[in-house]
Amino acid sequence: MDLFEQESIKHYQTLTVLWNDVETIINSDFSNKDVVALQQIETDLNSKLQAYDIKYKEFYEFLSAKRTSESSERLNELSELNCTRLASIQPFKDQLINKMQANFSLFSPVRSNCPSNASHSSSVKAKAAAAQATLLFTQKEVELRKKQASLEEKQLIAEAVALKEKKEIEIALILLKAQQAAAETKAEVEVLDDVSDICKESMVSLVNEINPVNVSKQEVNTCTMNESITKFMLRKDLALSRLTQFTDKPQEYQGWKVSFKKTCEDMDATPAEEIDL
Repeated sequence: MDLFEQESIKHYQTLTVLWNDVETIINSDFSNKDVVALQQIETDLNSKLQAYDIKYKEFYEFLSAKRTSESSERLNELSELNCTRLASIQPFKDQLINKMQANFSLFSPVRSNCPSNASHSSSVKAKAAAAQATLLFTQKEVELRKKQASLEEKQLIAEAVALKEKKEIEIALILLKAQQAAAETKAEVEVLDDVSDICKESMVSLVNEINPVNVSKQEVNTCTMNESITKFMLRKDLALSRLTQFTDKPQEYQGWKVSFKKTCEDMDATPAEEIDL
């Protein structure tokens, strides 16, 4: 498991714990609570929501900073989950406020004689309106963040495609360079073969002119062996001149390997000679 995965799991688990605290409150039964108890529930809920919101923003910023396709996908999932969670809170808040207003009505049948209760009821309504406005803006923020994450994901995909094409071109150039070196070596070896054949014909003709009757098999074999040695030395020198030193760069390994194999084949080198090269 990489570091990104570990940090993501840690953030998600912490956020889940904080949301469970919120759910504990919104799933509680407050039907028999008095006004003071209802106000305490409202205070506790706002406190838990604030802690949850802080952690959500921290997790959101963590995913946004990674700028990968995986982080963008998780960012969208987190935004949708947060929107769903916040939407589930509003019905509970509405019920809580209605309950508080009902309790005030029971204790204050004559509103004109209880200005303090009227003032508190207005405050409760104001809080409800504020909560509704907060939810609306949160939903708009979620939509905008989702669009932002989608744009970032498209940008990352485009960058990944461009990088892949660049790497493929680099590999093709390395292979082309190796093929060019192999073709040049083959052409030079063919020229050496032609020169060797001409030299052999000239030697045989010269020997026949000097003593066409008494040329011994030993002299002919010696000439042939000398020609083979000469040919081998020329090939070896030519092949060694084409052999390049490996630079320890991974992107140049395939080209160097092709050139090295072709050189060993041209030299007819043994495994021990390949190690010396």
